[in-house]
Amino acid sequence: MQALGKTTKALALKNEGDFVQDVMGPLGNPTPIEKGKTIACVGGGVGTAELYPITKALKNAGNTIYTIVGARSKELVILEKEMESVSNSLYITTDDGSYKRKGFVTTSSKNCSMLKSGLTWYMQ
Repeated sequence: MQALGKTTKALALKNEGDFVQDVMGPLGNPTPIEKGKTIACVGGGVGTAELYPITKALKNAGNTIYTIVGARSKELVILEKEMESVSNSLYITTDDGSYKRKGFVTTSSKNCSMLKSGLTWYMQ
């Protein structure tokens, strides 16, 4: 967890054995899981955690999955092995170039040779 906002900073101050009074979620609508398509799943930073179960469900539904995930640096890349296990191809970018491709996921999604027209896009 990255302590960035009011709530995550408060959570970071908790010790083992402390409790959280209330938790709410998930909120919103479920992601539609399509079948038999070629899909690009794109996630940056902690959005990769949210993207993983969606990508897994899409792969289990018989789709071909191309995934691009990114982070600010190599140390902040998360779920690499998990995303690789549910993707036909996995592309990783880091803003600072410390791991795999240098750049942002948005740049890679425009420049990757694996991407072609007709893809269904899932971006987190």
